[in-house]
This record gives sequence, C-alpha cells and structure tokens, in this order.
Amino acid sequence: MFQMKEIQLLQQQSSGFHSQRHDQAEEDFFFGLMCLDRFATTGYQDSDLLKEACRKFIQSIQSNGKDERPHLALAYLFALIEDYPTAQLYLASAEGLAIDHPMIAAIRKIIREIQKMSTDSLPEGPQADSAALSAEDLDYDALYDEVEDDIKRWVLEFSQHLNAHPSLRPDIIKNQRKTLEKLRETQDVINAKITRVEEEIDTTELVQALKPLEISQKRLEQALQTTVELQALQTEMHNTQSSVGQISQEAQQTEDAADIPVLEENIEVLLDHCDHFADQLDQYSERQLDLEILLKTYDRLVGALDDLRNLVDDTIERLKGKP
Repeated sequence: MFQMKEIQLLQQQSSGFHSQRHDQAEEDFFFGLMCLDRFATTGYQDSDLLKEACRKFIQSIQSNGKDERPHLALAYLFALIEDYPTAQLYLASAEGLAIDHPMIAAIRKIIREIQKMSTDSLPEGPQADSAALSAEDLDYDALYDEVEDDIKRWVLEFSQHLNAHPSLRPDIIKNQRKTLEKLRETQDVINAKITRVEEEIDTTELVQALKPLEISQKRLEQALQTTVELQALQTEMHNTQSSVGQISQEAQQTEDAADIPVLEENIEVLLDHCDHFADQLDQYSERQLDLEILLKTYDRLVGALDDLRNLVDDTIERLKGKP
C-alpha cells in the first residue's frame, strides 16, 4: 500500500502550528490533511474525501495565501488523480512562497512515484479506482475562488512596480530583474490555473483581473530596457574619457609641431561626442529619469576635455619656434 509519509509530516507541522494559532486557515488545512489521510486509509476509493480535502486546502489558501503547505498538499492531491500539470503548478506556487522548503523535494518525489505506479499499472495504491478520482469530481467553483484570490494578492504585491523607473544603481537593477522574473513566473502559474478552471467555468473576469499584473510586467520590462540604454550611454562616455586621457598623454609627449593639427582635430571629434551625449541626456531628462550618475560622468568628461584643450594650448606655445 502506498504510504503518505510526506503528507504525514505536513500533518505534524500543522499540529505544531495549530497549537499556537487557531485561525481559520490552519483549521481548514488541518481538516484537509485529515481527509487525505482517511482517503488513503480507506483504500483510495472515497472520492468525496478527496473533493473535501481539495476544498479545504483551497479555503486555507484563500485565508492565508502565504502558507506554502496547502499548496504542497494540493500538488500531492492532483498527482493522485494523475493531473500532473496542475500538480506541478501547485508545486511551483509553493516554491514561490518558500523555495528552500524541504517538503518541495519530497512532494516532487511523490509525484514521480505516483507516475511510475501509474505506468507500471500496479493493482494497489492511489490508482486502484481511477473512476473515483476523476478530475470532474473536483470543486471548480473553489478553484475559481482560489485563482481570484491569488490574482488579488499578487496584484497588490506587484502594484508598487506600476511606476518602475530606470536606474543605474546596481541594487535597484538587481531587484527589478529579480522582481520581473518572479512576476513572469507568477503569471505563468496563474495563467495555467486559469486554463484549468476554464474547462468548467468562464474565466473572462479572471483574465481581466490579470491586467494590472501585465501592466506591472510591461513597466518593469520598459524600465530595464531603458536601463540598458543608459548603461550603454555611460559606457560611451567612459570610453570617450579614456580617449581624452590617451590624447592628453600624446600632447604631453609630442615634440613635433606637425602633430598640433591632429590634436586639434581630435579635440573637435571629442567635442562632437560631448554634444551628442548632451543631446541624449536632454532627451532622457524630458522623461524625468534619474540621471544623477550619468550627469556626474558627463561633468567629469567635460572637465577632462577642458583640461585637454588647455594642455594643447600649452603644447602649441611650447612648440612655437621649434623647427
């Protein structure tokens, strides 16, 4: 007989939490585990117990969306009815909440074992009566409510990124990239759940409710794309300043008056570059971007170029009268 050791561990965790806080989410989760346990001990035949477990886990998520345990339990439950895509979705949801939770690997192992049992057509275990465990037995209304609550929770969490701005600060760039990755993963999970729900229920309103998440994602993508442009501009200015340093060294070392026209021509090219940089900075400034770092880089470049012009003037004076 297939043993639910990992689910029993979840039940032990639940008992510990339950003694500390008797909220509705904990009660629903604990009751769902009891239904799963009874479902297993009665030979995996009573689909009503499975449906009730599913309903309770979903209610637990609705009451406390940040608890990864009901997500893990639902991953196991959907594996029981061989709905592996949905099982993986709930596993992904759990990972999003607690990526290092030791039960994630355990539940993933359970899913593999159930898949193997199904492939090997074992007479005992969760697949003994597949008709009793059909996906149609599940409460799609409860699933709909769960997805709706998920969307509300994630929209609230990501709402701060509706006004994401480009930045050259490494900490902000890192945070935006991490947030965008999480946002994309979240949308993938929610969209997959919506696909699951729409087998029985119209999901037009759920899709519409996702719009703020799509806007947040677009704003983050735009901010990061503009950041790439700002980084490219900063690199150009750094390269130009390196050229200024190289030409300054040549001006100091030259002893040939014939080099003066070349130096002056190089200065004109560098001035053109600075004008181009100034135009770009003006364009970005009109978009009210944070240009503090770029402006400091530009000011250093202009200062270095002024020093070069003075150096060339001194070089011209130094070489006057030389053959």
